[in-house]
Amino acid sequence: MAYYYVKDGGTATGDTGRYTSQKTGAWSSAFTTSPVTDGYYDTLEDCYAATTAPTDGDYVCVSHTHAKSYAVGIGNVLLDGDAGPSNTTVGVTVVSVDDSNVDQYRPGASEYSTSAYNFRAAGNVASYGVSYRVDGSCFVVLGDKTHVHIQDGTLQGGTSPEDICWQQTSNSTTARLLNVDMKTDGGTDNVLLLISQGSHFEWFGGDLTNSPPAFFFHQSTGSSGASIRLDGND
Repeated sequence: MAYYYVKDGGTATGDTGRYTSQKTGAWSSAFTTSPVTDGYYDTLEDCYAATTAPTDGDYVCVSHTHAKSYAVGIGNVLLDGDAGPSNTTVGVTVVSVDDSNVDQYRPGASEYSTSAYNFRAAGNVASYGVSYRVDGSCFVVLGDKTHVHIQDGTLQGGTSPEDICWQQTSNSTTARLLNVDMKTDGGTDNVLLLISQGSHFEWFGGDLTNSPPAFFFHQSTGSSGASIRLDGND
């Protein structure tokens, strides 16, 4: 098990933002590197580019003050766990932590991809308290039988034609959103949910905000269908 730390302004490269034990106390005093910013990564993209990338059982701890806008690179998988045909692993946990007490949970962190390249999960992953926004399709679940859990955040897609807020089109993926708001901007042919190939999607609590999408739900081509459960959404 390892802990990775992310906050806007970090300058860590390689494994300098990776630790074998959990940090405690205030963010400002938790890191002993020189300069201090070498102790944590600037973005989730930088974190996953570590020499030893996050893997099964690891934690990515993001300051609740983190509000990063940047152009995500082509094809990057920013949220990733161990994937495989059985895919029974725990995966990676991405969690927003209190900037004044880094071992405590506090929602508020956010990342905004100003490019059209999205946040992706190619293996089991859980995200707590972190919001994601993309000038394009927002969140894509990849890899057969991948499981994703997102809690206490916001997902927002872009305004271009056919932008998708949430997409599951690999075989038998499962996803659960808990107290998550989803935003669309009413672009031409915008889609809130694109789910197929025997995948299952659950959304408990949370609101649909901004302009309504052209399509609330769309099933793409595939032979296996999909299932959706919504409860307590506005």
